[in-house]
Amino acid sequence: MNHPNSITSRLFKMTKVEKLQNHFGGNVNYMDLDYIHDPIPKMPQWNFFNDGDIDVTKSNRFSYVPAHTHSFIEFNYMYSGSCTQYINDVKTILHQHDLLVMDKDVVQRIDYTNENDILVNILVKTDSPYEAIFDSIPQSTNEITQLLYNGTRVNSLHNNFMLELSN
Repeated sequence: MNHPNSITSRLFKMTKVEKLQNHFGGNVNYMDLDYIHDPIPKMPQWNFFNDGDIDVTKSNRFSYVPAHTHSFIEFNYMYSGSCTQYINDVKTILHQHDLLVMDKDVVQRIDYTNENDILVNILVKTDSPYEAIFDSIPQSTNEITQLLYNGTRVNSLHNNFMLELSN
């Protein structure tokens, strides 16, 4: 058995939203996103970044995540299990230890996840001091660096994503 303060125990502990979604069998719109007037709303930054320019969260299980966009860069790390996502309508299946990197303004939706499906989100503000770091790194270093560099630019197309498979 895992220690109660281990990463695994903390990630598998059900949140309030997960308990509600598990009970009702559907998505709980806890951010009050207006899907009627905007069928693909932008995820609000106020819900994240309370402690800095990088935020690490767990995606709530026992439901789907409706289509939405972000004003920040998002890394999805599949800690356990698997999930099916649609990124700009491209079906993408993440398995344990896979990593998905998304630029801001990407349209993302996630199919139903179950108890064993732990998806960790690492969110990076693009209007933060980290932007200056990318000015000193050559754009051609690698694909992830290029995506992050592009994500910090105002006058760039922001709908890129990449998937790094663990195998």
